[in-house]
Amino acid sequence: MFHLKTEQKICEIRGVRFGGQPGEYPTVIIPSIFQKGDRIFERVKRKKGFNEKRAEDLSKMTDKVSAENVVPCMTDIVPNTGARFKSMWESGWKDSLYMI
Repeated sequence: MFHLKTEQKICEIRGVRFGGQPGEYPTVIIPSIFQKGDRIFERVKRKKGFNEKRAEDLSKMTDKVSAENVVPCMTDIVPNTGARFKSMWESGWKDSLYMI
């Protein structure tokens, strides 16, 4: 494994550490959800809402993969408006570790 000569920064968010030298911390799974073309929107436009059951199933699957492989996870949420983010937040995402 190689070593970077420049001092590396480390960021910790709710117990998950990012950065450092290669291999110093585990890789972090970062799936993206709610982006344009995401299958959770099924035949409806993004502005009209999303399939909450499908989003919940994807979240549970990601948590399972994270736990089985002992790899931290945080979801990349891609809302297109403040109102859309509010509806996602109210559907239960506020308890998850996520990025916007």
